[in-house]
Amino acid sequence: MSKIERIIAELRRKEVKSLMERFRHMKIVNRREMRTCVEQGIEFKGTNKVDGTSQPTVWGEWRQYGPYTEGKPLERCFCVFSYSYSWPIIVFSELTNKWYANQEKASPTTTRHMTECMPTKAVPDMLSRTALSEIVANGTAGAVRQMIKAA
Repeated sequence: MSKIERIIAELRRKEVKSLMERFRHMKIVNRREMRTCVEQGIEFKGTNKVDGTSQPTVWGEWRQYGPYTEGKPLERCFCVFSYSYSWPIIVFSELTNKWYANQEKASPTTTRHMTECMPTKAVPDMLSRTALSEIVANGTAGAVRQMIKAA
C-alpha cells in the first residue's frame, strides 16, 4: 500500500469514527416523531439501521457555514438525509428562512422518509439532488457563490 493510500484509508477511518460518534448523541425517534423533530430543528436519527451497520437509514442534523462573526456562523442549515450524505431529502436555511427539498425520486423507503419528514406547513422549493447537495456542502450563500463562479 502506498503512502497516499495509507493516508486516504486513515482519513476514511477517522471520518467513519466521527460520524458514528455524532450519531451516538442524536435523539432516537420512530417514524411518527420525525416530522416534529424536523419542524423543531431537533437533531435525530431514525430507529431503522442500514443493513449490517449501526448507521440509521434517516437522520437530521444542523450544519454551520462561515465566515464567523462574533462567534456566530453566517448561516445554519438543518439537513435531513436518507441512507447517506449523498442523498439529502430536505434542507432548511436560517439565512433564507426557506425549506428546500429533493425533487428526484429514489427508492420507496427514501420517498417514505421524505413524506414522513416534510414539515406540515412548509412549501419547499424543489431542487435537483445536485443543487440540494451544493446547499448541504456550502450553505445557500456558498451555493450561490459556486453557481456564479461556474457561470
